[in-house]
Amino acid sequence: MRFTTKARWLSVLVLVGLVSVPVAVKAYGLYVAETLSDATGTLARRWGIGDAPLTYEPPVRDAADLAPKREEKPQDDGLEACWFAGVPHKLPRLAGIPVMIVTAEASYHAPYDHCTSQYLTQAGVANDFVPLARRGIHGNGHMMMLEKNNLQIAGLIADWIRGHVREKRK
Repeated sequence: MRFTTKARWLSVLVLVGLVSVPVAVKAYGLYVAETLSDATGTLARRWGIGDAPLTYEPPVRDAADLAPKREEKPQDDGLEACWFAGVPHKLPRLAGIPVMIVTAEASYHAPYDHCTSQYLTQAGVANDFVPLARRGIHGNGHMMMLEKNNLQIAGLIADWIRGHVREKRK
């Protein structure tokens, strides 16, 4: 099943029980890439990992309830400073669903995908952040599924899915 980029996380929440393991290849970020609109100065993804209201605990009536705050400085060279919920809320409908976030080293997502992983962790969602370079897979950009080593990447993802689907069935 493939979801449009903007509906990815919302679709997983709506299909709870039907989605075993979401794999975010080129994760759609959160308060990050496209974070502030130059024209308005407002957050692009006001609800954290999505553009639409999500089910948070305690309940969030307005995106402002999350009180987003940005790190003072990036965690490392080449990374973007992350935005987190200043008032942490859990994402209970994602809790217990293993999530994989795959990032290629030359992707424009590489500087901020770690933020999505950390936001999910803050929200009580276990996830595996997998920068391909740390697995010895190098040279990929944003469209990793079209590149020469795409089968190596697909194998890594398939192995992760097999391991996590088996875990869930036990």
